[in-house]
Amino acid sequence: MIIREVNINDAYALSEIYKYYVDNFCYSFEYEAPSAEEFAGRIKEIMGKYPFFVCEDNGEIIGYAYAHKFKERKAYQWVCETSIYVKNGCTQRGVGKLLYDNLLASLYNGGSTWNTCG
Repeated sequence: MIIREVNINDAYALSEIYKYYVDNFCYSFEYEAPSAEEFAGRIKEIMGKYPFFVCEDNGEIIGYAYAHKFKERKAYQWVCETSIYVKNGCTQRGVGKLLYDNLLASLYNGGSTWNTCG
């Protein structure tokens, strides 16, 4: 498995992973899964401002994790929220740990772009 930064071309695979959770659980607080195009917009909005990683296994994306703005008010500028999703059938393999290790290290240590959540 490898962890790498997201790119726009990942939108379809990520939207399919997310769709499973929207359709089957209440975790996301969404009633309808976004299309790949909508998901691409979300990726564009997040990348460059916050870390966003995907996990690949043999060339297949099997999970992703990212940080994003928590709230709009200025007092929250140092706070971010994190999200992680692992493809159905790919849990219990350490995917989440790998993703969170990279995400949290990037937030805490400054990564290549980010040194705070704000």
